[in-house]
Amino acid sequence: MPFVRIYTNTKSKEEKMNISDSIHSSLMKHFHIPLKDKFHVFTQVNKENLVFPDEYLNVKYKEIIYINILCKEGRTIEQKKNLYKACSEAIEKSTSYSKSSVFISISETSIENWSFGDGLAQMLEI
Repeated sequence: MPFVRIYTNTKSKEEKMNISDSIHSSLMKHFHIPLKDKFHVFTQVNKENLVFPDEYLNVKYKEIIYINILCKEGRTIEQKKNLYKACSEAIEKSTSYSKSSVFISISETSIENWSFGDGLAQMLEI
């Protein structure tokens, strides 16, 4: 049930789909989400509006893609670390971004804070 926000200056539809697919396959593998649980939003950001340092915490940046994953609580630190690694490697393999350019944050919330439509709290019905 993750909701993924992706902030990038990428204009290519193909590259956006590769980014989305990379994130989704990593979420399926490490967070065990279903195939159809894919809710992603891209925000196109002009390069001059992406602010980041040349280097931070031993990571060197030439460009950046910001990814925020909103999901339910309960994943382990190991799952999160594996997800970060898998996402960055998959994005590097399928796009022009290097894995050092992939900035990921996870925000967690409890299941009663989700409605997938129809005015229902589907996660409470399971």
